[in-house]
Amino acid sequence: MPRVSVIVPSYNHGRFLRRTLESALGQTFQDLEVLVLDDGSTDDSLEVAASVRDPRLRVETNPTNLGTYGSQQRGLELTDSEFVAILNSDDFWEPTKLESQVRALEERPDCPYCYTLGWVADAEGRLDHSQDVHDGWPTERVQDLLPWLLFENRVLASSVLFRREGLSFHTECRYSGDWVVQLELAAGRRVACVPERLSHWRVHGANTFFRSREQALEEIAVREAVSRVGGGWLRFGSDPHLVRIGLGQNELNLVALYSPFAARWRGLGAGLRALRWHPIKRKGYRRLATVFLPGNLWPRALWGGSAAVWRGARFQRIDLRLPSTKGP
Repeated sequence: MPRVSVIVPSYNHGRFLRRTLESALGQTFQDLEVLVLDDGSTDDSLEVAASVRDPRLRVETNPTNLGTYGSQQRGLELTDSEFVAILNSDDFWEPTKLESQVRALEERPDCPYCYTLGWVADAEGRLDHSQDVHDGWPTERVQDLLPWLLFENRVLASSVLFRREGLSFHTECRYSGDWVVQLELAAGRRVACVPERLSHWRVHGANTFFRSREQALEEIAVREAVSRVGGGWLRFGSDPHLVRIGLGQNELNLVALYSPFAARWRGLGAGLRALRWHPIKRKGYRRLATVFLPGNLWPRALWGGSAAVWRGARFQRIDLRLPSTKGP
């Protein structure tokens, strides 16, 4: 049994897939398997995967369209390794990525996962060094990452190496499942980090990064799940002050996300909770005031004059699976 399973959820990324697979199979850490889970691609993804000759590579076709996180969960069920890495079918790694992470997790058996830093890449694979997606985040090798994850996720999905124990993906998610599972695993536990640029996120017109109505609704569902736990997060974080700041920022972000849907009562509630968690933050008072702007002025005040306005939304619900006690 290999120590690391690399799960590659694949859908219509044939033009990028070869580099993705070669970056996984070309790791300096060799005790691995690569499992491609094709989710009904209509391009040449299956042909590209089949053309990569390596005994460590296996290609499976999902019986139905499962989505990204359904594919990842199926990948868990089809493998039995100690560690699990996710590599999206358009992203790519530097050669020492897994070796560095396995070493980090061996040194810290209390950490449920390890992530690396990375760069944004364009469709041609050119790295954009002007855009630091981790700006302002901690870079220590062992971190209490929870306060930051409470209000946003700057961990690249393809940068994470998980321990298998306790790992499970939310198959109802389409966009934010990596954020959700990291939140759950970081509750009451420290996280390992390799502060090197070893994983690269390709942003292009064929991936699901660009914001849509559905993506905004799912982000609202994740943020509302964080909000429902409320003060319960204080028992999971090592620094109560940072946890409160994270909770306050999450509520401020909710105010902005509610505005295109004209969900004023929800926005008002989120604004008041933001002031409760972080009452000295002036931004909270300004953002709360925007809720009272008439018509489309609310979303335009927060998102600009071309802000989208979506009516008749049906809000979703995501429930977090949190531990009953704080980890070691």
